[in-house]
Amino acid sequence: MSVCEVDASQTSLPAAPAVRFGLDEVELLLEGTEAGLALFDPDWRLVFANPRYATLCGYALDELRPGATLQDLMRISLRRSDAFEDSIESHVARGVERLKASGGYSFQHRAASGVQLSIHRRLTADGQVVDTVKPATESADYGAAAQLAQVADAARARLSHALDAMADGFALFDADDRLVAYNAQYIGFNPHIADVIAPGRSFEEMLREGMTRSGYEIGPMSAEEFVAWRLEQHRNPGDPYDLQMTDGRWVRVHEKRTSDGGIVGIR
Repeated sequence: MSVCEVDASQTSLPAAPAVRFGLDEVELLLEGTEAGLALFDPDWRLVFANPRYATLCGYALDELRPGATLQDLMRISLRRSDAFEDSIESHVARGVERLKASGGYSFQHRAASGVQLSIHRRLTADGQVVDTVKPATESADYGAAAQLAQVADAARARLSHALDAMADGFALFDADDRLVAYNAQYIGFNPHIADVIAPGRSFEEMLREGMTRSGYEIGPMSAEEFVAWRLEQHRNPGDPYDLQMTDGRWVRVHEKRTSDGGIVGIR
């Protein structure tokens, strides 16, 4: 949870297995839980939050988007809690320092709705952050929620290993065309933007960076014409087609819309 650390009592949990991204199967596992749950990647950018997390914390959909930083969500919560503007950055800095130092802690916070919340925040072994949120009137025992989070972590790790075993490059974009999941081969097919590929990045942002780095053979088209053509193919997928890279490779692209408006791509 992105909130002011008030009346906090430090706790610790066993480190979870390494996780790299969120997938639909894991989201379904987490969506029905009574606790609010959110996962942030090693750069502390939001990968997934279940509806309960959004409801309890009072975030709007555009605020709780994949790629939003934990620190920005902290700032939003602090402002809605009527914190003094000149104290917000120091609150955020203390929260970051405490998480890095302790690896996990619990605290209470009154949401803008007036509901008193109990929050547990933990840092996983590979640098990701997991938030668990419940109304303070409910049991403060986080055992069940922690077990669920560990089950989800293990499921995500298995899915990660399975996708990395594929010969094809795989990428999944959400309904806002932001990257949710990908495998190692996807990076291998796009080495010119390997440092840009990350959860929360938009397809257009990665495509334009690839153009800046001259990753694609565009023939007689201008750079803007190529970008417009590629976005049209991506957002309205049909039959597979081939792209030529400037290193001489030809890459077959097969994309398809998912039932929730996202796009899955195979290279």
